[in-house]
Amino acid sequence: MMNTNIRKFFVFISVFALSLGVVTSCKDDDDETEYYYLSGTLALNVPDYMAPSTTMTVTPLGVTHPGGGRVGYYFTPSWTAVADTTKSAYASDLPDSSYTFTVPAVEGTYTLKANAYTADEYYGTTTTAYVSVVDSSLNGSLSNTGIRPTNSSFTDSRDGKTYYYLTDDNGLMWMRQNLAYEGAGVSYKQCSVMSSVFGQYYTWDEAQNVCPDGWHLPTESDWLALGKQILGTAPETGSTWQEVAGDLMVDATFLGETMWSYAKGVTITNKYLFGAIPVGYAVQEEGSASFSGVQEYATFWSSGDYNDFGIYRYINTNSNNVVTGYADKDTFMASVRCVK
Repeated sequence: MMNTNIRKFFVFISVFALSLGVVTSCKDDDDETEYYYLSGTLALNVPDYMAPSTTMTVTPLGVTHPGGGRVGYYFTPSWTAVADTTKSAYASDLPDSSYTFTVPAVEGTYTLKANAYTADEYYGTTTTAYVSVVDSSLNGSLSNTGIRPTNSSFTDSRDGKTYYYLTDDNGLMWMRQNLAYEGAGVSYKQCSVMSSVFGQYYTWDEAQNVCPDGWHLPTESDWLALGKQILGTAPETGSTWQEVAGDLMVDATFLGETMWSYAKGVTITNKYLFGAIPVGYAVQEEGSASFSGVQEYATFWSSGDYNDFGIYRYINTNSNNVVTGYADKDTFMASVRCVK
C-alpha cells in the first residue's frame, strides 16, 4: 500500500503541473507587442576623401519598407552640433530622402550618420559614413615631402598641375612626385582630390603615353643609370638594388600619419630626393579598380616589358632593397615618374 506522504506528494505535483498548464493556455497573445524591422542594409554613397568645403548631395540606399510604406531619414554630421531636425519629425508624409551637405574647410576625418525610420511600428536602422577632408596642395595633407616651392619645377600644360624634379648625375630630370594626370588611370578610391596627393594609378599600356610633352616613361636604361648613381656601380638588368631603398624613400605623413610606418631596419634619408611614398598599387578588373599596399609598397612603371609582362620597380616597407617586378599590362596599375 502506497505511503500516505508519497501519495500526497504525487497529488501536489499533479495539481502544480495542471496549474502551469492553465496559466500557459490562458495567456493572451494580444497582450504581446510585435515588432517589425525594415528590409535591407542602410548605406551612404559618400566618398572616402573630399576637398575642403566641398558640397554634395547624398541619397541613402539599401533600405525598404516590407509593407510597401515610405522610409524617411535624418542625418547627423559630426562637424555640426545637432542633427538635421528638418528630417527627423515623425509624420505620415515622410520627407525627401536626399541630403545636401558641405564638408568643413579644415582637413581631418569626419562622420556622417544617417537614420532610417518610418511613421508606423517598424524599427529604424542606422549607418555611419567616414570622410576625410584632404588638402591636396604642396605639403598640405601629404607633408614632410622634402619639396620646397623654390625647388626646380615645371607646369603640365594639359591641366596646369605643377611638378617638382631632381636632376641626376647623367643630366636626366626625374619627377619627385607621382604623375597626377587624370586623362588616364584612376585616383585612389576613385576620389579625384587624391590624384594630386598620391598620384594616379596607371596600367602599363596607359603609362606608355601619359607623360607631359617633352617627358617620357623611364626606360630600363634610365633606371639602370639612376641605379649606378645610387649604388656606385652599374646594376644588371632586372637585378635587385641592395640596401639603398631608404635613400629613395621620404618620411612623409598623410593626415598626420607616418606613411612608411612599418619600415623596419630601414633608415629613410631621401638622399637622392626621389621622394618615394608607399601608395601601393591597384588591380583593375571588370572596369573597377581595387587598391592594395598603401603604407607598404611604392611601385613605378618602366617602359620595358618581358615575356608580355610590364616591368616595374618597387620598394617594400619590410626591405631596404629596390626590386624589379613583372605584372600584367592590362590589369596591374602602378605609379608613374616621368623623366626628361
